[in-house]
Amino acid sequence: MPVQAAILAGGKGMRMRSVSDTPKVLLPLGDKPILVHQLEWLKNSGFSEVFLCLGHQSDVIQEALGDGSRYGLKINYKI
Repeated sequence: MPVQAAILAGGKGMRMRSVSDTPKVLLPLGDKPILVHQLEWLKNSGFSEVFLCLGHQSDVIQEALGDGSRYGLKINYKI
């Protein structure tokens, strides 16, 4: 049975609008987006499947992350 995790990533990021129109979870932290850091941490902690609960700009996030295979995970999107 896969080890599963859920990440809530559906906010509008209103306070970040003055900086960028990019979804908050895709803003860079160092050399990669915040959400990629979380995905890598989950993979390294033994998780194999992630449910991303999305709202605002969900299409942009899905396009950026794909199916999760590049991170060694299966990503399921819940909109």
